[in-house]
Amino acid sequence: MHWLGRYGAQLTKPRRDEVQLHSVAARLARIGELDPRPLTEGRTIDRLLVGSCRDFSLMLTAILRYRGAPTRARCGFPRYSLPDHYEDHWVCEYWNAELQRWVLVDSQLDDFQRGVQEWEPVRLRAL
Repeated sequence: MHWLGRYGAQLTKPRRDEVQLHSVAARLARIGELDPRPLTEGRTIDRLLVGSCRDFSLMLTAILRYRGAPTRARCGFPRYSLPDHYEDHWVCEYWNAELQRWVLVDSQLDDFQRGVQEWEPVRLRAL
């Protein structure tokens, strides 16, 4: 949630509390309340669900598992979010059969964050 200000978002307490929605079902229900359009359609920042890195990992893990991909959420302490600082952070890994290895995906990072953090995460290929 420490990125919200960089996006120009100022949220009320009820909106900030969305980060406490822990299940995929609860998160999907709230997304539908904020904007009932299909999930494949983009949303303006005021219509996005508030979440943490754990939430981004949870949602991607659920989507990939639904698609049949072996997937796991992982927690660690990367250095790419702040220089010379280790902070707990959740990511997703999926099994790439072609490469015969787990591939890390940080689903929280968008183009803006990648530009600030100077780190290029692995991008998903079609599964």
